[in-house]
Amino acid sequence: MSLSLTATREWPVRTAFARSGLKMRREPTFSRSGSSSTPFAFSDNWWSSPSLTGVNINMQTALQVSAVMACVGIISEDVSKLQPALYRRRADGGKDAVTDHPLVPLLTRPNDWQTWFEFCQMQIAALLLRGNAYTVLLRNRRGDPIMFVPINPDRVSLWEAPTGDLFFVVTRTGLHELAVLQNVPLFVPYEDVLHWKGLSGTGLLGVSKIAMCREAIGLAAAMEQLMSRTVGRGAKPSGMFVADKKVSDEIGLKLKAQFQQRNAGLENAGDVIVVEKGLEWKPLSLTMADMQFLAGRNYQNVDIARIFRVPAYMIGEDSKISRANQTQMAQDYLNNTLMTYVDIIEQRFAFTFGLEAEGLFVSLNLAKILRADLAARYAAYRIGQMGWLTINEIRIAEGMNPIGPEGDVVMRPVNMAPANSDVFLGQNLPGGNDPQNPDDQTEPGSDVTGDGAEGGGRPPEDGGDPAPSD
Repeated sequence: MSLSLTATREWPVRTAFARSGLKMRREPTFSRSGSSSTPFAFSDNWWSSPSLTGVNINMQTALQVSAVMACVGIISEDVSKLQPALYRRRADGGKDAVTDHPLVPLLTRPNDWQTWFEFCQMQIAALLLRGNAYTVLLRNRRGDPIMFVPINPDRVSLWEAPTGDLFFVVTRTGLHELAVLQNVPLFVPYEDVLHWKGLSGTGLLGVSKIAMCREAIGLAAAMEQLMSRTVGRGAKPSGMFVADKKVSDEIGLKLKAQFQQRNAGLENAGDVIVVEKGLEWKPLSLTMADMQFLAGRNYQNVDIARIFRVPAYMIGEDSKISRANQTQMAQDYLNNTLMTYVDIIEQRFAFTFGLEAEGLFVSLNLAKILRADLAARYAAYRIGQMGWLTINEIRIAEGMNPIGPEGDVVMRPVNMAPANSDVFLGQNLPGGNDPQNPDDQTEPGSDVTGDGAEGGGRPPEDGGDPAPSD
């Protein structure tokens, strides 16, 4: 069974199309009137997962939960701070920066409307929420990448050809996206998409965290909505008026309207309630303290932080922990959270663009998140100057200019030497004994004259005084 494509490509058609049996035809001319933009970056109509609380969980509703927004914002911002660069591996294990590769300018300016920070933040947010981040690669006629176009993962689906070839179907929205992708086929070959994916059950697509954990996120969203509605309706539990005689429907509705008007909303908080004679107010639910509502909300925040593997103190919970514990948690956050996404980005760049075959690799600069406090940095620099860190390297790391060629000298402490050196073994020292040199075995003596410990002088043939007689 063959499928139809609805656009043409500006760059050469790849062999995957020929193998898969897919046919291409030119897209018909069309136009669109009215506004092409939506009020939110993530649409309500895509991939909603209903939770048992009744709240539909998608990328938009999930971000409306403060804990989810905090976790996604923290990780996406931290990863976006790490500026990528392209390097070539050296035979001695070092690396040299590469500046003449088509990929290099895209690592600073991925497209005409985003900086690298903005692009990476958008894609990491999609990866965190949906487990997949898609970037369509626009290429020139030589096949070199010339632009990165990020796509909302809710508008991308994977298609598999009978031959095993993979294609992504990208649904276009907005006049800008339609214009940018006008020469890109509806079925985009797998090699023309930079696909960052997280935990996967099939190896082809990542697992959506907000879909798998929709109950925890839905419960947090429901509790926030409940709190908001409770405050909006008077910050008091619901209840009822009990009359000592029958009340008509008309009077009952009037009393209800008067009570809500005078009691609901923040502006009426603490106001005095005046009711008709013979009416008694009886609450029907527990108070906020009895329900431990705030404690429940705090637990949900910690639960969501656990999902994204963010230390709870970073989203405002467990603020009473010590500074030492915060330092350890920050290190754990760097090692086990941020480095996961750093490895995903670096390895996917190498995979998609075939960098390993050229001896190249993309590396994200971790310097911005590894900077410690001033005293700790200076202590580390002092240790680094013991044979491997130069003054100019230190000044550059601190944002200062090098001082000149004299700052490129690698210093070595004068009180240190290799374990097999002559100085360490005692050679060239007066009275020194080299255990590996039998000719250097002398009696212990003065470090100046070399006389023996019992006062024996030098032999007469050397011009020394004869040994005293008995």
